[in-house]
Amino acid sequence: ADVSSFYKERADQIGFDSLPSGYDLALFNASTMQGIHGAKDLDEKAKGDLGYLIILHMQKKMNDPNCGPHINPATGKTERYGPGWASRLVATYEAGKALQDGKVSV
Repeated sequence: ADVSSFYKERADQIGFDSLPSGYDLALFNASTMQGIHGAKDLDEKAKGDLGYLIILHMQKKMNDPNCGPHINPATGKTERYGPGWASRLVATYEAGKALQDGKVSV
């Protein structure tokens, strides 16, 4: 399947073009990690609040039974949640906030 059509379809299903700048990025990220239905559930709760969307997404990811337990290859310890997901969501917030504040544009 064509990767660009996958992302275009996903963007259309969450109404990407009608969302506020920054929030669109965060909801799109949620749709790739949680699926369309999961992203819409988060959006319904967050109601356009970028920070709350990120917090809800982090909570959902941390409590996802598919995220653990697993062995962290760096430490050898059993974990339920990989720190890489937290870093991804922090970066998503930072990029979304920069877009909202007009510090970057696309």
